[in-house]
Amino acid sequence: MSDQLFDIVFRGDIIPGHQIDDVKQRLAKLFKTDKSRIDGLFCGAVVQLKRNVDSATASKYKAVLIKAGAQVERVPAGSRSQRVAPPTRRPAQNRGKHLAERLAEQVQQSEAGSAWTLSPVGESLLSDNERAQPEAVAIDTSRLSIRPLQGDLLDEDEKRRFVELELDFSGYEVAAVGTNLVNDDEVLPLPEVEIDVSDLKLAPVGSDLGEKKRQPPPPPDTSSLSIAE
Repeated sequence: MSDQLFDIVFRGDIIPGHQIDDVKQRLAKLFKTDKSRIDGLFCGAVVQLKRNVDSATASKYKAVLIKAGAQVERVPAGSRSQRVAPPTRRPAQNRGKHLAERLAEQVQQSEAGSAWTLSPVGESLLSDNERAQPEAVAIDTSRLSIRPLQGDLLDEDEKRRFVELELDFSGYEVAAVGTNLVNDDEVLPLPEVEIDVSDLKLAPVGSDLGEKKRQPPPPPDTSSLSIAE
C-alpha cells in the first residue's frame, strides 16, 4: 500500500453547468459557515482545502466537492502553487478552528502576496460603477389603454365601412343536378375529320409492337479467295 500523501487544492473554478451562487451556497453548507467566508475562496489564488491525506481520503474529498460544483484537484502533498502562502504556526487554542476559517486565512495571506487574481468562472469582471448605465427613455403611453380579453379592439368610428350592393337575381333560377346548362343551339359544331386507317392492322396478342424487320446481312465477298491444291 502506497504511503504517498495528497493535497486537495481549489483555484476558484466551478464545474461547467453549475451557477457560482449555487456552488457557494453548497460549500457554505459543507463547511458549516456563512457565505461571506466562502466568497474568500473565489479570489483566483490556489487554496488548499485539505492537506496531507492518503489517496482514499483525497478521492473522497474530491468527489464530494466536485458534486457540490467546485473544480478541485488532487495533487501530491507539498506541490502547491507558489501563490499559496506558507502555513503559519498557530497557537494551541487556534488548532480547533473550523476548516472554513483556516481556508479564509490562507486566502487572505495569498492576496497579500500578489496584486493580481483570477476571477472564477461565471463571475462578472466589472464592478457596479464600471458598468454602462443605459439612459432612461420616456415613452408616452397616455393614449394607450388595456382592454379586457373580450370584444372588439376597434371602436365603431375606427372600423372600415363597406358599401352594400343591391343585386337583382330575380331572373335566375337553380337548375337540377345533371342538367345540361348549354342549349342545343349554343353548342358549337365540331368539324368532321376523315382519318385513313387502311394501312393499319391489329397485331396479335403478345406481339412486340416495337419490333422491326431485320435485314439479312450482305453475302461475304470471296472474289479474292482461292482453293489451294
